[in-house]
Amino acid sequence: MKRLIALLFAVILTLGGLVPAANGVGVFISAGDQPYYTHGPYYYVGPRRYVWVPGHWAWRHHHHAWVHGYYVIR
Repeated sequence: MKRLIALLFAVILTLGGLVPAANGVGVFISAGDQPYYTHGPYYYVGPRRYVWVPGHWAWRHHHHAWVHGYYVIR
């Protein structure tokens, strides 16, 4: 019985190695809004400091809509 299990295990491993791997296939999981900022979370222009405000859900025209992040002067 142990020989049969070992033989089945060897066959499964061998067949698993013969299946070609697909290039560029993967699983990507992200939570929340990805930062779209190009200058970082904040930056200065002269005496003004611009701060990144992350995206959020808002009630627009009788349904929820995603509002992307943006910079504000602080």
